[in-house]
Amino acid sequence: MARPKGYQRSLNIDTALHSIAYNADGIAWRREYFASAPQQVLVFRFTADRRGAYTGTLKWNDAHAAKTVAAGALLTAAGRLPTASNMKPRSRCSPPVDKSPPQPTARFHIENADALTILVAAGTNYVPDRARAWRGDSPHTQIDRQLRTASAKSYTDLRAAHIADYQRLFHRVSLRLASRRARSAHR
Repeated sequence: MARPKGYQRSLNIDTALHSIAYNADGIAWRREYFASAPQQVLVFRFTADRRGAYTGTLKWNDAHAAKTVAAGALLTAAGRLPTASNMKPRSRCSPPVDKSPPQPTARFHIENADALTILVAAGTNYVPDRARAWRGDSPHTQIDRQLRTASAKSYTDLRAAHIADYQRLFHRVSLRLASRRARSAHR
């Protein structure tokens, strides 16, 4: 890939959307990310203005060195944190393209995709209960349910639900600060 040109990175605090846009190899690339509270997943959307622009491999690496395995059409990393309470984190990554076939390796191969939507759900067995030694049930079932529910929705629907949920809280309060010049004019 050629050196990116026109690189722009932004965070829209009115919609809680992070985006990156740039041009390379004559293609306009765009990425959009958000954390969906309604679906309890992280959503990563990759698009390009040229059909079939995405080819490569998606590999899921866990920050705690947990082994990543492919199960059906999901990449899963499950491990154990070396803490006194032995927390068991688990994260799952959904297929990056529609109808991605199950693959036997701990990665997805992407061939000539127009766009990618990657969903990530994560959790631990931590519970705020000292009597249970801070440990609860495995988050496996909950994470699977979160990904299944989110995967059934289109990117457009996930984005709209995220923005509506966020703005319901964000728009409760507004603050306007006048500049010194504006304050001086009112005196």
